[in-house]
Order: sequence, then structure tokens, then C-alpha cells
Amino acid sequence: IENTLSEMLHHTSTSKVSVEQILKSVAAAFQVKVSELKGTSRTKNIATPRQVAMFLSKELVKNESLAMLGAYFGKTHSTLLHAHKAIQKKLDENKILQRQVEMIKRNIGV
Repeated sequence: IENTLSEMLHHTSTSKVSVEQILKSVAAAFQVKVSELKGTSRTKNIATPRQVAMFLSKELVKNESLAMLGAYFGKTHSTLLHAHKAIQKKLDENKILQRQVEMIKRNIGV
């Protein structure tokens, strides 16, 4: 029974998350537009939320390849990997960003 419940709960939490959900939650949390997250602006107030969205996409969307995840943002898979690494490093140092990412995860339902 424990194994079955564990599998059911694990499957439910990972299969429902989409990149669109992540984009909407990140946009709301950082008070930017979804179109800005998908855009080309490199200003810090857009780049950091975009990197957070890429980070969460890689962490939470398990049924897509890195190339497909990058395509949602108009970026390559290597850009997605760079964003993931950059945010991972920032999370180790920045408590505010940690709280924001946790809030976004809760908002998504993870």
C-alpha cells in the first residue's frame, strides 16, 4: 500500500507541471509579463526571473527535453543549463531568492 501511494503521489506532482504554469507564476512573483520572460531583454529585472523560470522548468518539467524547454523561452539548451547553474549558485547565497522560488513552487502546487 505504501509503495502504491508513494508512486501515485509522486506521479501526480510531477506530471501536472507545465512550462506555461511556471511562466505565469514567475511573472506574477517578480511582477513582469510572460512576454518579457520569453523576450530578449538582458536587464537584471527581467533576466533573473527568466533564469528562475528556466531553473524551475528544468527541475519540475520531467517529460520534456532540454532543447524543448529552451525553445519555450526562445533559447538553446545550453542557455537553459547556464540559467540552471546560475540560479543554483544564487540560491545558495540569497535567502530572499530562496523564499521567492519556494513561493513560486507552492503557487504551482509542487
